[in-house]
Amino acid sequence: MPKRPEMESGDWLNASFNGLIGVFVGFVVYGLLQLVVGGSWLMAAIIVVLFTAALVVMEFIDKLFDLVFPSPIIRRANKTAPKRPKPLLLALSLPVGLVLGLILALLGLDRAILDLLP
Repeated sequence: MPKRPEMESGDWLNASFNGLIGVFVGFVVYGLLQLVVGGSWLMAAIIVVLFTAALVVMEFIDKLFDLVFPSPIIRRANKTAPKRPKPLLLALSLPVGLVLGLILALLGLDRAILDLLP
């Protein structure tokens, strides 16, 4: 197994953003679990289906845009360099943020944190 590289300044910034996104995803997962446990499982299923449909539509529009407006300047590289492994903290930042978001939501702090946002 290749040795993982050390964290660089950009990696720290990416890890912090990934952790923050993970916290918010944890809040969303907790909200969906509350809907399922509270008996509104149909609403939770509808939310998941709509989110999935939105992702599929965004991917379709992106592919369609590439077909309709091909870029004559930007070409895909023939051979790409092998990817270096991510630093461990960067790789674990999203799952740790997700677990932290779930724990904060279980403690009831999700509303307080979301009320701080403008």
